[in-house]
Amino acid sequence: MAFKWTEGDHRSGNILDADEFNTSFNNVKGEINGGLDRENLPNASVSNEELASDAMVKYVVKSGMRAQNTTYSNAIFTDGSTPIPQSVRAFNYNRYSGGWRTNEAEKITNEIFQEGMLHIEYNGWYWLRNHVATASSARNTNEKHCQIWCQFQITLDGTPVITGGKHYQNVGQIHLVGDVPISTGKHDIALRWRFASWPGSFPSGATTITQPVFYYDGGQLTVINRYR
Repeated sequence: MAFKWTEGDHRSGNILDADEFNTSFNNVKGEINGGLDRENLPNASVSNEELASDAMVKYVVKSGMRAQNTTYSNAIFTDGSTPIPQSVRAFNYNRYSGGWRTNEAEKITNEIFQEGMLHIEYNGWYWLRNHVATASSARNTNEKHCQIWCQFQITLDGTPVITGGKHYQNVGQIHLVGDVPISTGKHDIALRWRFASWPGSFPSGATTITQPVFYYDGGQLTVINRYR
């Protein structure tokens, strides 16, 4: 005969204790399932053919994410001793003074999720103009001029849930991943970034306020909502 769950009074809302939730939910679940559960179903009797697509999860993918509101700035590269001017799309210190910035143009917004867990992943690449800022003249003058870095963060409804470490390399890969509890309703997931703020002045040979400093591109934000 079918297994009969101990009756419990189910209530809505976010319940942090798993045992409390399961106790109240088992009775409702038993009614919906017609009293069937793993105790009276043979192994492998329910396969992918019997399950509706996305019955237990929901996923959303946002691809092609890149730095917004950037401008083309002139950078000077060298081939031996020959200066080579190059126009580069990036942020410079004329357009950035420090602090976290949210990519408002490319985020997962107003998506309806179900109570459960939310798996979040972000992958992309960045470019950082640290090879000029860390020239020997900068190091010898003031150590703070060497600290050119960038950092990335994921927010859920404006609250940081994943924060990556600081990147100091000229070019690198960003990989952020985490799992957080989620309530039923509409939610926003966004990418935030920042890089080292303008130190006030740079010595001769280091980057200037008008030259490109930071850029990111090729990003993809993936979220998977696993229902309770």
